[in-house]
Amino acid sequence: MIKKSILAAACCLPLSLLAQKGFTIRGTIGKLDAPAMAYLSYNSDGKKVVDSTVIRKGKFTFTGKLNSPGHAEMTIKHDDLPKPKYSYTDYLAFYIENSNISITTKDSIFRAEVKGSQTNE
Repeated sequence: MIKKSILAAACCLPLSLLAQKGFTIRGTIGKLDAPAMAYLSYNSDGKKVVDSTVIRKGKFTFTGKLNSPGHAEMTIKHDDLPKPKYSYTDYLAFYIENSNISITTKDSIFRAEVKGSQTNE
């Protein structure tokens, strides 16, 4: 009985190794607070994913899971005013993969430092 349990557990071990962890993006952008918003967009399985979150006390977090690394874009909206037709966009392009990624800046996401993923290093 014990040998069968050990054998069953050993057979399932490779399946658990195939499971990928997802990504977590933790960001700090100065002292921004609500209603400031962070927007993240990337492609996953051929579909465009767009996510958003409120920035609270300068901090924001995104989580998800990818099948392969890819290009991502983050935009920060600093206030709740409607966006003018032609305006400066606080924008950052980076690579996203299943890892813990940190994005930090004092003022503008355009000047942010991206750390934590092999691709961005």
